[in-house]
Amino acid sequence: MQQEEISKPYHDFTDTHPESGANERLISLYKRLFELGLKSDSAVLELGCGVGNFTKLLAKRVKRGIIEAVDLREKSIEAAKKQLAEKTNILFTAADAVKYIPQNKNFNFVTLLDVIEHIPLSLHGNLFRQISTYTDENSLVCINIPNPEHIEYAREHEPKNCKPSTSPYSCFPFFNIWKV
Repeated sequence: MQQEEISKPYHDFTDTHPESGANERLISLYKRLFELGLKSDSAVLELGCGVGNFTKLLAKRVKRGIIEAVDLREKSIEAAKKQLAEKTNILFTAADAVKYIPQNKNFNFVTLLDVIEHIPLSLHGNLFRQISTYTDENSLVCINIPNPEHIEYAREHEPKNCKPSTSPYSCFPFFNIWKV
């Protein structure tokens, strides 16, 4: 699946999503990062930042560190930049998460929140090999995948509100090893 095919359904989403802000789920994920050691001087790579709602939460804590926020869609990056224009420690980039080469060379946290299900399974090995080049044994890679049953329910009952997934949730391997 090509980048344009993956990003196309988000065109309208970008226009309305900034007003929604952080929901309860994003707040709970932020609190979890806080519990895992997110500090004022942390270096965070957020792959799939969208319009910056989670980035905004991260910026409340990460004041002396750096946040690199990446999204496939330029329009989403522009919305995120607008929302967080006053923050000088955030670097926003429109790029493919699988191929992204960050400016920072070592991160305390790498987040993929509701992102990995949109990356074809065949590219997951490449993604994690790439992530391994800018993490070390103390880095935490934090992945959140939406509840598969909820997604299937929404596809059936609210198809207009569903974003596409390039990987069927039921096909996600419970455990997989990639040589890095």
